[in-house]
Amino acid sequence: MREACGVFGINCVGSCYDKLAKGIFNLQHRGQEHGGFSLLVGDQIQNVVKSGLIKPTFIKERQERPELLESQMGIAHVSLLDPQPIRVERSKAGPFTFAINGRIVNREECLQKLGNPALQIGSDAEILAMLVAKGRDYLQGIKNAFRYTKGAFSFVMLTPDGIFAGRDPLGFKPLLLGKSLDGCACSSESVALDKIQMRLIREVKPGEVVFIEKEGFKPVYKRRSERRALCPFEFSYFARISSIIEGIPVVSVRHNTGAALFQDDEVDLVSPIPFSGMGHAEGYHRAAIAVGALAPYTSMFEYNRYTDRSWTPPSQDVSDVIAEDKLSIIEAVLKGKAAALVDDSIFGATQVAEWIYRLLDWGLREAHCRIAVPPVKSACLFDFPNRIGKRLIAADHTEEEIRKMIGAKTLRFNTLEAFLGAVLLAQKEIMEQEDPRIEIKNPLRVEDFCTYCFTGINPLEQE
Repeated sequence: MREACGVFGINCVGSCYDKLAKGIFNLQHRGQEHGGFSLLVGDQIQNVVKSGLIKPTFIKERQERPELLESQMGIAHVSLLDPQPIRVERSKAGPFTFAINGRIVNREECLQKLGNPALQIGSDAEILAMLVAKGRDYLQGIKNAFRYTKGAFSFVMLTPDGIFAGRDPLGFKPLLLGKSLDGCACSSESVALDKIQMRLIREVKPGEVVFIEKEGFKPVYKRRSERRALCPFEFSYFARISSIIEGIPVVSVRHNTGAALFQDDEVDLVSPIPFSGMGHAEGYHRAAIAVGALAPYTSMFEYNRYTDRSWTPPSQDVSDVIAEDKLSIIEAVLKGKAAALVDDSIFGATQVAEWIYRLLDWGLREAHCRIAVPPVKSACLFDFPNRIGKRLIAADHTEEEIRKMIGAKTLRFNTLEAFLGAVLLAQKEIMEQEDPRIEIKNPLRVEDFCTYCFTGINPLEQE
């Protein structure tokens, strides 16, 4: 997830500092290598970018620079790779800071359009910011970025005039809008809006740019596309289970994907691989109970809450070390048992194999591995790092070969139809509730997802 990250922006009455800090802190799971924020203080933009977790940065700056508390609007970012927000001092429109969630895939083409300038950071966000800087005003600059780039991104942009927020024309990356009595905000996930007591209003539409005011959201641009291509991993892994995407609760999707995996399996217990496997395992267990299979839901692992997320580090070696640190086996619950072990996905198979062989060594009788998403056969064009692409076990191994390699008695993936069907079922369940607070104006269809990592079909070639 080399380019995975989270963005947040807020414009409110009174100080926005603590709200901005709380909002971006609740997106920390989307990136842990860098964190930064920008605030408008008077008529000056103050930009702070540091390596490491975001909360210590906010605490330190609060203590050392009390003038930052005067700000009423700002943006923030967490990342795995790139320090953001990007600061632009000189542009035709004026100064601004810029942050993205995602990446572009036509870097060379964009750099040629810019005249092949020297890059200070070398990130996709820097290239996008340079395109914006070429505009005669801020909005024209944003239109430049949309016109010349191809990729998957949502962005926030702080200017002395206010905050712009936008989403790529195919809607790969989510971006949500929230509102309270004292202000408005945008966020990569709804959970961050919840934490500052803002009501989720709607998604930023694919290709839409909005200007965030204290009183509401002003649409200022819309680039139309013939289709959508939302990343399905937002539902299965990236987003927190308490988040809502496109009006659909993530928890409902994960319960549905887990339920789709159950096929009258005879096991003694159901266990997730924490944390990402938990919602899927709960759904699997519910489906088992529904047909009278009474295997208990019992985690075979204790999770060390002080470790990082193991899939997001920039190298596989670091990822494996964190995975080792974060879980401890609970020997007493597994001896002599046959267990359904449920997780969200398999990429390189190293971690799941390591845990299965350890469980068997510690006394587990049989491991029946259940995986929520289909086999990942192609490295993502828009999010996953090259290191993952080189180690995709499903790219050149059959499911039976993978089963033998990881030491499982049985192995089952959801089919693509079942996986996407689980998302659409959750959407259908919400729409049937007829809750006046929930309105899904443009329901998702199967063809509205990017499936490149499963099928090799490039959505950019389908426009």
